[in-house]
Amino acid sequence: MAAAVCLRAGVEAGADFVEIDVRVTRDGYVVLLHDSSLERMWEDPRDIGDVDWVDVAALGRSVGKDHRIPLLADALDAVAGTGSVLLIDMD
Repeated sequence: MAAAVCLRAGVEAGADFVEIDVRVTRDGYVVLLHDSSLERMWEDPRDIGDVDWVDVAALGRSVGKDHRIPLLADALDAVAGTGSVLLIDMD
């Protein structure tokens, strides 16, 4: 996933801290997403908290680009064992 690649790039560049924003889907999945809605990136006016993970996971594939929303678990995997600190910002 693109976000995990960006996280790894930061870690490989020597970042001591990597900051991410997380939100929760309607069915309780914790995802990496700055905005509260899907409007800006996916032209979908819904709030992430009103959408189930299965629908969120399908976003980005329909436009032919890898703009999918990763899970927090993906970010944890990307920084595990690197010595970098993952700073999680939650609203």
